[in-house]
Amino acid sequence: TTTDAHHYQELLYALADLYCQGYELVDPGGEVDAVPPHVGLPTYPFAAEQVWIEPAVSVGSGAHLHPLVHSNVSDVQGLRFVSTVSGREPFVRADGAGDVRVVRDGGVLEMARAAVVLSDRAGERAVQVHDVVWHEALLVGAAGQSVHVELFDGAGADLNWQVCAADADSGDEELVHAAGAARLVERDADVLDLGEVRQVCTEQVQLADTPRVHAVWASPDRSGSGWRVLIDLAVERGVLDPGVVIVEPRDLDAVVAAVAAAAPEPVHAGRMLALRSAELAARGSRVCVASVSVTEASATRLVLDIDGCDETGQVVWRLRGLEYGQARIDADDAAQVSVSEGDGGRVAGPG
Repeated sequence: TTTDAHHYQELLYALADLYCQGYELVDPGGEVDAVPPHVGLPTYPFAAEQVWIEPAVSVGSGAHLHPLVHSNVSDVQGLRFVSTVSGREPFVRADGAGDVRVVRDGGVLEMARAAVVLSDRAGERAVQVHDVVWHEALLVGAAGQSVHVELFDGAGADLNWQVCAADADSGDEELVHAAGAARLVERDADVLDLGEVRQVCTEQVQLADTPRVHAVWASPDRSGSGWRVLIDLAVERGVLDPGVVIVEPRDLDAVVAAVAAAAPEPVHAGRMLALRSAELAARGSRVCVASVSVTEASATRLVLDIDGCDETGQVVWRLRGLEYGQARIDADDAAQVSVSEGDGGRVAGPG
């Protein structure tokens, strides 16, 4: 043996060379039970590279595809997504007294948008939605509610969609609560000149306790059609996973409440009835400002064009012809706009 480190290393190299040539080596010290020393192996200087590991999604782990769309239950009959709503989610609100709650109408729109994106294998793209009709509020009882989003082939590149849930009365029949058409598009987000909008909206509107709204500004002349409102949303408000959830239902409700407060006459907007068109980003940052053009604001009807923007003015969601009012669609009229094609779903609504 030797204590000289350099000599010892050369000896190891020589022994290794002999071993590779087929010689059988014998321990010269005869210390069979002795623990041989650990020798560091030479390393190779690999190029440093960072790799993002995609999170694994296990079917049985409880992971959801989207905060409002939980799982894909598609089969040979078509594309179908399902969500289980307990009634405690932030996109559900109280509906008077008792245990019954209601899914916010903006939440129904976000469910449809998310389902259309999840049906696309090419990756996340922006979604254009049009000809949307809400038939009746989507109620959630004390036992929760199972909500389905169904997609069908439409005209051209369109996908028709409908949001369904089991009838609380019959239990074995599905009601169609909302329906419309959508298509996936490749497009860059528009940027709104917020400075120009602020030059138009110079009169501050005083609001009652509205925790999601920081300030509201409106054009001085709010008669007729086309008057403007600018809503600065509260920075500290809670939001549903910004960037994944494009249309935050509570933000949309807060914007509509602010517009109603800015109207020259009392407005009882009721609930969403229809939406002419919408452009919804593939991924968005946190919406901080909403710019609204008011087409109509009467005692029982509100028609709005809304741009939801981030702090730079980039448009995250754009809604055109969004109509609020009292439910006025009877079963015969609603059946004409339902996209269901013989699937047995019944349109929810009066009549």
